Amino acid sequence: MEKSVITAFISGLLFFSLIIISCTSEKSIDFEEAEIYITEKLNHFLDYAATSAEVHDKFWSDELIYTSSAGSRFGKQTIMEGFDTSDDEDSETPTVRYYAEDTSITFYQKTARLTFTLVAEDMVDGEIETTRFYNSGMLVPESDSWEVVLWQATRKVD
Repeated sequence: MEKSVITAFISGLLFFSLIIISCTSEKSIDFEEAEIYITEKLNHFLDYAATSAEVHDKFWSDELIYTSSAGSRFGKQTIMEGFDTSDDEDSETPTVRYYAEDTSITFYQKTARLTFTLVAEDMVDGEIETTRFYNSGMLVPESDSWEVVLWQATRKVD
C-alpha cells in the first residue's frame, strides 16, 4: 500500500512538472513565417530609412550596437538623434533610394542572421550615383516582432 502511494505521489509530481514546463517554455518559432516577416520589415525599413525616424525607431532595438562603414560604433540613440522628431513616413521625397540585393536570412536557435547588399542610389547633378554596402545584422524575437540588436555595414569595393 505504501509503495503505491509513493508511486502515485511521484507520478503526480512528474505530471505537474510537465505541465509547468510546457506552460513556461518559450513559444516555438515558425522560421518560414519569421523569414517572411524579417524580409518585409527590411524592405519597409529601406523604403523609408532616408526620411523616417519612426521607421528607425521600430527597426532598431534599444540595445543596438551598430558598426558603420566609416569605422564608427554607436547605438540606437545616436541614430535617432540624426532625425527631427516631426519626421514620419509622409515626409518629403528623399534624394537617396535604398534597396536590398542578395538577401539571406539564416536562423540559429532563437536568433536570425540577416545579410544583404544595400544599394544606395542618389541623384547628383541630374545623374544617379550608385553605392553598395555589405550589411549584416543579428535579430532576436521580441513579443510579436524581431528586433535588430547588432549591425555591421561595409562599403563594397568594386
